[in-house]
Amino acid sequence: MSVINRKRPVTDKLGLPAQLLPREPKLTVCGGEVCIENHGGLQCYTRECIEVRGRNGFLRINGDGLMLAAMTTTEIVVRGLVVSVELC
Repeated sequence: MSVINRKRPVTDKLGLPAQLLPREPKLTVCGGEVCIENHGGLQCYTRECIEVRGRNGFLRINGDGLMLAAMTTTEIVVRGLVVSVELC
């Protein structure tokens, strides 16, 4: 019988938050503004849906009148009427 050894992040082993890992996306929602730090770039951009690449998938922001307020190599700021945020 073989044993599968899956690597777990050190944060899991120590019971620490995942935000301590480098390049782990961090999402902050505050008053009609969504800030995503440590993103991997845009996948899709419309006025109703913005998809941002993360480390292990995509963050999908659904809403109305969405726009990129700011975008740098490490941070994206989205403004508009945010209806939902999904991890895909």
